[in-house]
Amino acid sequence: MLRQLIEESQAEQHEYQRTRNAQILTLQAELQAKKEEQHAALRKHLSGVIAEDAYLQVTDELSTESDVISTRIDELRSVELPRIDDLDDLFELLERSPELYLAQSIEMRARMLQMVTSNCRVSRDSIVPVYKKPFSGIATGLETGKWWVVLDSNQRLPD
Repeated sequence: MLRQLIEESQAEQHEYQRTRNAQILTLQAELQAKKEEQHAALRKHLSGVIAEDAYLQVTDELSTESDVISTRIDELRSVELPRIDDLDDLFELLERSPELYLAQSIEMRARMLQMVTSNCRVSRDSIVPVYKKPFSGIATGLETGKWWVVLDSNQRLPD
């Protein structure tokens, strides 16, 4: 079920990637325009059309704007979307985790639990683990039957 949901989201991810690439191209064009404005200001300053203090002010503003644009380009480029290939190992681990757990010594079981849990809630009747990501989403999905366990853009659970 999880794999099917992830595969269905691939089209959305590809659309996001196209949008992101278009944004990067637009920002690169803006960055190039800022560089051309800086060169034009330099030519005007060298030819005596604008004074040095006005030239420095213009170039400082253009440099600041260029830095902001460059930072945004870097942010867009650094976003990595999850790939289905990366999830195959997670699914295999999830399928094999009970047998791996039972085959280990007490010390190794403790280490495995530390890897997937961050804490435990203790009630009078039981101990309930608090799982780390991505195990928390899987545990919530198994418990509730709702596999969209993240908040949507309106900060509420999806229908």
